[in-house]
Amino acid sequence: VDYAVLPLWRAVADGEPLEALVAEGVVQEPTEVLVWRQGFAVCHRGLDTLEARALRLVARGTTFAQVCEVAADPDTNSDPSAAAQRAITWLRRWLGDELLQKPS
Repeated sequence: VDYAVLPLWRAVADGEPLEALVAEGVVQEPTEVLVWRQGFAVCHRGLDTLEARALRLVARGTTFAQVCEVAADPDTNSDPSAAAQRAITWLRRWLGDELLQKPS
């Protein structure tokens, strides 16, 4: 999205008044947001740039090896074990969020 909407969502979920946030103005800041369903519940959370890139690949039917390549992004200057841990963390989160399913 083009705006930082996560603070607004959080305020609504916590039952806080939105007047203060709206008075400050919603910041125009590109934000990666994942929205999905678990049964009838609509869920959402923010994504960092690498996870968003990896999920776009997954949506296109990529391999886990390609997800690992995204996790090993050279701009993060992380060692291979950190990249592997990042990919495993994503996979666990995606499974827990029920984003992945068995191939049909």
